[in-house]
Amino acid sequence: MTTPLPCYHCALPVPSGSRFTAVVLGESREFCCPGCQAVAEAIVAGGLESYYQHRSEASANPEALPVQLTDELVLYDRADVQKPFSVTRANSPKPPC
Repeated sequence: MTTPLPCYHCALPVPSGSRFTAVVLGESREFCCPGCQAVAEAIVAGGLESYYQHRSEASANPEALPVQLTDELVLYDRADVQKPFSVTRANSPKPPC
């Protein structure tokens, strides 16, 4: 059995038969999911691909975040927390949910 190739962005195993690839630093790289592929493409498109040369470890996968942090981030979805930082305009169309 061969060891799975690590995702170029988060280092999780790339599933067998994965088709998620992008050119980073002039080479085709493999990714574990469309999310990692999209982030890598955005980094490259933003002219920031040197990030991959200078990083000291793989990016954190959201599923690997501590549950406590996830619970804390949910607080930002509350209307009472958002109210001081947002503006409502009477004739603005509502964004799609």
